[in-house]
Amino acid sequence: MGDEKNMTSLSYREFMEEVKKRLKNLSAEDLRSMILNWASEETPSGRQEFLYKLICLRQDNDVASDIETLIDEIEEFAQRVENGEYCDGMGVG
Repeated sequence: MGDEKNMTSLSYREFMEEVKKRLKNLSAEDLRSMILNWASEETPSGRQEFLYKLICLRQDNDVASDIETLIDEIEEFAQRVENGEYCDGMGVG
């Protein structure tokens, strides 16, 4: 249960790294079974969107990579701001 609390504070990058780590040792059959299980739990109103996600997975791999890169750059920029890199020399009148 303690891990669940830590998961709520993960950045996007940390979350994606954890997902990749958990998927790394799964076989294709394991992945199929997992997706089929998720599909079987889908409500009737969510079924079309679920199917759409399966199609988008193939087409959006490049976009996902671009998003990860952008998120990384934003997180790095935010860290530099927190470190004061953009405040040096700026003073109140």
